[in-house]
Amino acid sequence: MTGRPRVVIGVPLYNGEDHVAEAVESLLGQTFGDFAVVLIDDGSSDGTEEIVRRYAGFDDRLRYERNPDRLGLVTNTRQTFWRARELYGDFDYFAWGSDHDVWYPRFLEVLVAGLDAHPDSVVAYPFSLGFADDDVVVREPFRFDTVGVASARRRLELAQLGMVAGYMVYGLFRAQDLARCGVYRSVLLPDRLLFSELSLRGEILQVPEILWYRRFRPGVKASLERQRASFFPGGAPRYANLPWPLQHGGAMASALVLSGAGRPEISRGAGLAVTLSYLRHASAFELTRRLIRRLGPYRSRWRSLTVRSATARALHRAMMRQPMIQRLRGRLT
Repeated sequence: MTGRPRVVIGVPLYNGEDHVAEAVESLLGQTFGDFAVVLIDDGSSDGTEEIVRRYAGFDDRLRYERNPDRLGLVTNTRQTFWRARELYGDFDYFAWGSDHDVWYPRFLEVLVAGLDAHPDSVVAYPFSLGFADDDVVVREPFRFDTVGVASARRRLELAQLGMVAGYMVYGLFRAQDLARCGVYRSVLLPDRLLFSELSLRGEILQVPEILWYRRFRPGVKASLERQRASFFPGGAPRYANLPWPLQHGGAMASALVLSGAGRPEISRGAGLAVTLSYLRHASAFELTRRLIRRLGPYRSRWRSLTVRSATARALHRAMMRQPMIQRLRGRLT
């Protein structure tokens, strides 16, 4: 493909031969045609390379590359964005794909129209369904956006309570804002940190239409231990063993306070205040999450309890008032 497309989709690949053909075909089947796809293989040992090269051979919108050494999921995900910028320059919008999910044909058409119509939004994402390999739906759509919220601090607070970052990260981003937020930082739960930083820069737009289907792989359970292994294949750095709120706080302080990356909208002083507020909310969120997990045998009775439910919101607010959270904030100030 020659010229600059309006949208680039970056797809990190790793041993996804079972579903990568379906994923690529769903991306190529978009009704919005002004896009390119950059696929970077992080050293797959299965048939992923052969499958993807076959598709790239007959559609010049696809570009396949393979890393000489394995980078790990988080670095390779970030690499897809920066490589896209090297290849295509300052395109308008960017989205991440995967080697196992499925996109509805109108995915790009609807989200591009959404961002075009909402200039204050930095990202748009759709309703989605989570399904298992047997096509059983295991996750229904949820609702969250910050459209119409003018205060950056308030958007950040709402994001802490309402985001489901693992789904939202497969939306459509304004490329310039994504770059200013560091794209995808090398921390645990990087998608959560990304949406926190994005919320400071603009509104999060949700399109109430199911346009993306997330596949849950059998036997694969999300955990921080699994993230450390997949993010850092050569061994996790020491900071990756810290609680994730501290990892996020350090990354946010480095960007907003030390580097001044938020200016002119966010001064260094405001960046410090935002970082402390984030640490407080993130710590309360993690304590709430752990409390819910400790329900043990009672969890089946409270299956709908999540950090977005009214009950969990109340738990979160209660956690925010606990002395240990107040002491944490005091030490940081």
